Amino acid sequence: MSHHIKPITPHLWVRQSSLFLTNAGLFVSEDQGVLIDPCIYPQEIGVWRQFAAANLLHLSHLILTHHHWDHILGPEYYPTLPTIAQAEYVTATGGEHTARVQDYLTYWFAKEKIERDAPFVVPQPTYTFSERMTVRVGAETLQLVHAPGHSPDQLVIYHAPSRLLWASDILSDVEIPFVSHHLGAFERTLAMLAQWEIEVLVPGHGQVAQSPQEVEQRVREDREYLGELRGRVTHALAQGQTIAETVAACADMVYRHREENAQPHQRNVESVYLELGGQSEEKNVGWGQFD
Repeated sequence: MSHHIKPITPHLWVRQSSLFLTNAGLFVSEDQGVLIDPCIYPQEIGVWRQFAAANLLHLSHLILTHHHWDHILGPEYYPTLPTIAQAEYVTATGGEHTARVQDYLTYWFAKEKIERDAPFVVPQPTYTFSERMTVRVGAETLQLVHAPGHSPDQLVIYHAPSRLLWASDILSDVEIPFVSHHLGAFERTLAMLAQWEIEVLVPGHGQVAQSPQEVEQRVREDREYLGELRGRVTHALAQGQTIAETVAACADMVYRHREENAQPHQRNVESVYLELGGQSEEKNVGWGQFD
Protein backbone atom coordinates (compact mmCIF):
# COMPACT_ATOMS: atom_id res chain seq x y z
CA MET A 1 0.00 0.00 0.00
CA SER A 2 2.91 2.37 0.63
CA HIS A 3 3.39 2.93 -3.10
CA HIS A 4 0.26 5.12 -3.00
CA ILE A 5 2.12 7.57 -0.74
CA LYS A 6 3.73 10.25 -2.91
CA PRO A 7 6.41 12.84 -2.11
CA ILE A 8 5.14 16.37 -2.71
CA THR A 9 8.13 18.25 -1.25
CA PRO A 10 11.33 16.94 0.37
CA HIS A 11 9.44 16.99 3.69
CA LEU A 12 5.83 16.14 2.80
CA TRP A 13 4.31 12.84 1.72
CA VAL A 14 0.65 12.62 0.70
CA ARG A 15 -1.79 9.79 0.17
CA GLN A 16 -5.18 10.35 -1.42
CA SER A 17 -8.19 8.36 -0.26
CA SER A 18 -10.46 6.58 -2.71
CA LEU A 19 -13.35 8.52 -1.13
CA PHE A 20 -13.90 12.22 -1.91
CA LEU A 21 -10.28 12.55 -3.17
CA THR A 22 -9.44 13.23 0.48
CA ASN A 23 -5.77 13.94 1.19
CA ALA A 24 -3.82 12.71 4.20
CA GLY A 25 -0.24 13.70 4.88
CA LEU A 26 2.96 13.00 6.74
CA PHE A 27 5.43 15.83 7.31
CA VAL A 28 8.94 14.49 7.89
CA SER A 29 12.24 15.92 9.06
CA GLU A 30 15.25 13.90 10.19
CA ASP A 31 13.74 10.89 11.97
CA GLN A 32 10.53 12.65 13.07
CA GLY A 33 7.08 12.61 11.47
CA VAL A 34 3.77 14.40 12.05
CA LEU A 35 0.55 12.95 10.64
CA ILE A 36 -2.09 15.23 9.10
CA ASP A 37 -5.69 13.99 8.89
CA PRO A 38 -4.91 10.29 8.32
CA CYS A 39 -8.04 8.97 6.60
CA ILE A 40 -10.46 7.46 5.52
CA TYR A 41 -10.69 3.68 5.24
CA PRO A 42 -8.86 1.51 7.80
CA GLN A 43 -6.32 0.24 5.27
CA GLU A 44 -5.60 3.83 4.20
CA ILE A 45 -5.14 5.01 7.77
CA GLY A 46 -2.94 2.11 8.81
CA VAL A 47 -0.53 2.44 5.89
CA TRP A 48 1.16 5.39 7.61
CA ARG A 49 2.33 3.13 10.42
CA GLN A 50 3.88 0.78 7.88
CA PHE A 51 5.50 3.68 6.05
CA ALA A 52 6.96 5.14 9.24
CA ALA A 53 8.36 1.76 10.29
CA ALA A 54 9.90 1.14 6.88
CA ASN A 55 11.60 4.55 6.96
CA LEU A 56 12.63 4.41 10.64
CA LEU A 57 10.46 7.40 11.52
CA HIS A 58 9.17 8.29 14.97
CA LEU A 59 5.64 9.69 14.78
CA SER A 60 5.36 12.51 17.29
CA HIS A 61 1.95 14.16 16.74
CA LEU A 62 -1.29 13.90 14.78
CA ILE A 63 -2.94 17.09 13.51
CA LEU A 64 -6.70 17.28 12.90
CA THR A 65 -7.47 20.15 10.55
CA HIS A 66 -11.15 20.34 11.58
CA HIS A 67 -13.98 18.34 13.10
CA HIS A 68 -15.89 17.07 10.04
CA TRP A 69 -16.34 13.29 10.06
CA ASP A 70 -14.15 12.52 7.05
CA HIS A 71 -11.13 14.07 8.81
CA ILE A 72 -11.36 12.54 12.30
CA LEU A 73 -11.20 8.80 11.69
CA GLY A 74 -7.45 8.49 12.21
CA PRO A 75 -6.71 9.04 15.92
CA GLU A 76 -8.21 5.76 17.14
CA TYR A 77 -5.59 3.93 15.04
CA TYR A 78 -2.79 5.91 16.74
CA PRO A 79 -3.95 6.06 20.37
CA THR A 80 -0.54 6.95 21.80
CA LEU A 81 0.01 9.97 19.53
CA PRO A 82 -0.73 13.39 21.02
CA THR A 83 -3.40 15.07 18.88
CA ILE A 84 -3.52 18.76 17.98
CA ALA A 85 -6.61 20.76 16.93
CA GLN A 86 -7.80 24.34 16.99
CA ALA A 87 -9.63 25.26 20.21
CA GLU A 88 -13.08 25.53 18.59
CA TYR A 89 -12.85 21.81 17.79
CA VAL A 90 -13.84 20.99 21.37
CA THR A 91 -17.00 23.11 21.16
CA ALA A 92 -17.84 21.96 17.64
CA THR A 93 -17.76 18.29 18.62
CA GLY A 94 -19.93 18.69 21.69
CA GLY A 95 -23.59 17.99 22.29
CA GLU A 96 -25.76 17.05 19.33
CA HIS A 97 -22.85 16.96 16.88
CA THR A 98 -21.30 13.95 18.58
CA ALA A 99 -24.57 12.03 18.42
CA ARG A 100 -25.08 12.92 14.74
CA VAL A 101 -21.56 11.88 13.79
CA GLN A 102 -21.76 8.61 15.69
CA ASP A 103 -25.15 7.81 14.16
CA TYR A 104 -23.94 8.61 10.66
CA LEU A 105 -20.72 6.62 11.03
CA THR A 106 -22.62 3.61 12.37
CA TYR A 107 -24.57 3.70 9.11
CA TRP A 108 -21.45 4.36 7.01
CA PHE A 109 -19.40 1.55 8.56
CA ALA A 110 -22.25 -0.87 7.85
CA LYS A 111 -22.66 0.42 4.29
CA GLU A 112 -18.93 0.05 3.62
CA LYS A 113 -18.83 -3.33 5.40
CA ILE A 114 -16.20 -2.12 7.85
CA GLU A 115 -16.17 -4.38 10.87
CA ARG A 116 -15.49 -2.80 14.24
CA ASP A 117 -14.88 -4.12 17.73
CA ALA A 118 -16.39 -1.06 19.40
CA PRO A 119 -18.53 1.99 18.50
CA PHE A 120 -16.74 5.02 17.08
CA VAL A 121 -15.90 7.71 19.63
CA VAL A 122 -15.29 11.26 18.41
CA PRO A 123 -11.63 11.97 19.28
CA GLN A 124 -10.68 14.86 21.52
CA PRO A 125 -7.37 16.71 21.12
CA THR A 126 -4.45 16.53 23.51
CA TYR A 127 -3.45 20.10 22.67
CA THR A 128 -5.41 23.05 21.30
CA PHE A 129 -4.54 26.61 20.32
CA SER A 130 -6.48 29.79 19.60
CA GLU A 131 -4.91 31.64 16.65
CA ARG A 132 -1.42 30.22 16.02
CA MET A 133 0.77 27.36 17.16
CA THR A 134 4.29 26.26 16.25
CA VAL A 135 5.07 22.57 15.88
CA ARG A 136 8.68 21.40 15.69
CA VAL A 137 9.38 18.40 13.45
CA GLY A 138 13.05 17.40 13.50
CA ALA A 139 14.92 20.40 12.12
CA GLU A 140 11.80 22.00 10.62
CA THR A 141 9.00 24.17 12.00
CA LEU A 142 5.34 24.11 11.03
CA GLN A 143 2.98 27.00 11.65
CA LEU A 144 -0.63 26.07 12.49
CA VAL A 145 -3.02 28.98 11.86
CA HIS A 146 -6.73 29.29 12.59
CA ALA A 147 -8.57 29.61 9.25
CA PRO A 148 -12.35 29.54 9.85
CA GLY A 149 -15.13 29.85 7.30
CA HIS A 150 -15.61 26.29 6.14
CA SER A 151 -15.78 25.24 9.78
CA PRO A 152 -15.28 27.25 12.98
CA ASP A 153 -12.23 25.21 13.98
CA GLN A 154 -10.47 24.78 10.67
CA LEU A 155 -6.72 25.27 10.67
CA VAL A 156 -4.16 25.48 7.90
CA ILE A 157 -0.50 24.40 8.10
CA TYR A 158 2.34 26.45 6.63
CA HIS A 159 5.96 25.52 6.11
CA ALA A 160 7.77 28.74 5.24
CA PRO A 161 11.06 27.35 3.80
CA SER A 162 9.25 25.36 1.11
CA ARG A 163 6.33 27.82 0.87
CA LEU A 164 4.01 24.88 1.44
CA LEU A 165 0.40 25.30 2.54
CA TRP A 166 -1.78 22.45 3.76
CA ALA A 167 -5.07 24.20 3.06
CA SER A 168 -7.53 21.83 4.74
CA ASP A 169 -10.98 22.02 3.10
CA ILE A 170 -10.47 25.15 1.02
CA LEU A 171 -8.81 26.08 -2.29
CA SER A 172 -9.69 22.79 -3.96
CA ASP A 173 -9.65 22.21 -7.70
CA VAL A 174 -12.72 19.95 -7.49
CA GLU A 175 -14.86 21.72 -4.88
CA ILE A 176 -16.20 25.23 -4.65
CA PRO A 177 -15.89 26.97 -1.28
CA PHE A 178 -18.24 25.12 1.07
CA VAL A 179 -19.48 27.96 3.30
CA SER A 180 -20.65 25.61 6.01
CA HIS A 181 -19.66 27.92 8.86
CA HIS A 182 -19.55 31.67 8.10
CA LEU A 183 -19.14 33.74 4.93
CA GLY A 184 -17.38 36.65 6.60
CA ALA A 185 -14.85 34.36 8.27
CA PHE A 186 -14.24 32.56 4.96
CA GLU A 187 -13.60 35.88 3.19
CA ARG A 188 -11.13 36.95 5.89
CA THR A 189 -9.33 33.60 5.70
CA LEU A 190 -8.85 33.88 1.93
CA ALA A 191 -7.75 37.51 2.25
CA MET A 192 -5.12 36.38 4.77
CA LEU A 193 -3.86 33.55 2.57
CA ALA A 194 -3.69 35.85 -0.46
CA GLN A 195 -0.88 37.71 1.35
CA TRP A 196 1.24 34.60 1.95
CA GLU A 197 3.99 33.28 -0.29
CA ILE A 198 2.66 29.88 -1.40
CA GLU A 199 4.23 27.72 -4.09
CA VAL A 200 2.75 24.33 -3.17
CA LEU A 201 -0.82 23.91 -1.94
CA VAL A 202 -2.41 20.69 -0.71
CA PRO A 203 -6.21 20.91 -0.40
CA GLY A 204 -8.24 18.63 1.82
CA HIS A 205 -9.88 17.24 -1.32
CA GLY A 206 -8.54 17.25 -4.85
CA GLN A 207 -5.21 17.68 -6.55
CA VAL A 208 -2.10 19.47 -5.33
CA ALA A 209 -1.30 22.88 -6.83
CA GLN A 210 2.43 22.98 -7.52
CA SER A 211 3.08 26.45 -8.89
CA PRO A 212 2.51 29.97 -7.54
CA GLN A 213 0.38 30.71 -10.59
CA GLU A 214 -2.01 27.84 -9.91
CA VAL A 215 -2.21 28.76 -6.23
CA GLU A 216 -2.98 32.38 -7.10
CA GLN A 217 -5.67 31.27 -9.54
CA ARG A 218 -7.41 29.13 -6.92
CA VAL A 219 -7.32 31.94 -4.36
CA ARG A 220 -8.59 34.49 -6.91
CA GLU A 221 -11.42 32.29 -8.21
CA ASP A 222 -12.65 31.40 -4.73
CA ARG A 223 -12.53 35.02 -3.56
CA GLU A 224 -14.46 36.07 -6.67
CA TYR A 225 -17.07 33.36 -6.05
CA LEU A 226 -17.58 34.45 -2.44
CA GLY A 227 -17.72 38.11 -3.44
CA GLU A 228 -20.39 37.46 -6.04
CA LEU A 229 -22.29 35.23 -3.63
CA ARG A 230 -22.36 38.01 -1.03
CA GLY A 231 -23.40 40.58 -3.62
CA ARG A 232 -26.24 38.56 -5.09
CA VAL A 233 -27.67 37.49 -1.76
CA THR A 234 -27.43 41.05 -0.41
CA HIS A 235 -29.31 42.32 -3.48
CA ALA A 236 -31.97 39.60 -3.12
CA LEU A 237 -32.55 40.52 0.52
CA ALA A 238 -32.85 44.19 -0.40
CA GLN A 239 -35.51 43.21 -2.93
CA GLY A 240 -37.41 41.25 -0.30
CA GLN A 241 -36.90 37.93 -2.06
CA THR A 242 -37.56 34.62 -0.34
CA ILE A 243 -34.85 32.04 0.18
CA ALA A 244 -36.14 30.02 -2.79
CA GLU A 245 -36.17 33.13 -5.00
CA THR A 246 -32.64 33.92 -3.90
CA VAL A 247 -31.47 30.42 -4.82
CA ALA A 248 -33.00 30.94 -8.27
CA ALA A 249 -31.34 34.36 -8.58
CA CYS A 250 -27.94 32.75 -7.92
CA ALA A 251 -28.43 29.77 -10.22
CA ASP A 252 -26.41 31.20 -13.11
CA MET A 253 -23.32 32.04 -11.06
CA VAL A 254 -20.06 30.73 -12.49
CA TYR A 255 -18.24 28.08 -10.45
CA ARG A 256 -16.13 25.00 -11.08
CA HIS A 257 -17.63 21.61 -11.87
CA ARG A 258 -21.20 22.91 -11.98
CA GLU A 259 -22.97 19.55 -11.99
CA GLU A 260 -21.01 18.09 -9.06
CA ASN A 261 -21.17 21.32 -7.04
CA ALA A 262 -24.77 22.33 -7.75
CA GLN A 263 -26.02 21.10 -4.38
CA PRO A 264 -23.17 22.65 -2.34
CA HIS A 265 -23.77 25.92 -4.21
CA GLN A 266 -27.45 25.86 -3.25
CA ARG A 267 -26.52 25.18 0.38
CA ASN A 268 -24.09 28.10 0.23
CA VAL A 269 -26.81 30.44 -1.03
CA GLU A 270 -29.25 29.30 1.64
CA SER A 271 -26.72 29.58 4.47
CA VAL A 272 -25.51 33.01 3.38
CA TYR A 273 -29.13 34.18 3.05
CA LEU A 274 -29.68 33.26 6.70
CA GLU A 275 -26.31 34.66 7.80
CA LEU A 276 -27.05 38.05 6.23
CA GLY A 277 -30.38 38.37 8.02
CA GLY A 278 -32.88 36.51 5.89
CA GLN A 279 -35.62 34.41 7.42
CA SER A 280 -37.02 31.09 6.29
CA GLU A 281 -39.79 28.86 7.52
CA GLU A 282 -38.40 26.00 5.45
CA LYS A 283 -36.56 23.27 7.26
CA ASN A 284 -33.39 21.53 6.11
CA VAL A 285 -31.94 24.50 4.28
CA GLY A 286 -28.30 25.53 4.19
CA TRP A 287 -25.39 23.70 5.75
CA GLY A 288 -26.60 23.61 9.36
CA GLN A 289 -28.14 20.17 9.01
CA PHE A 290 -24.80 18.77 7.80
CA ASP A 291 -22.48 20.28 10.42
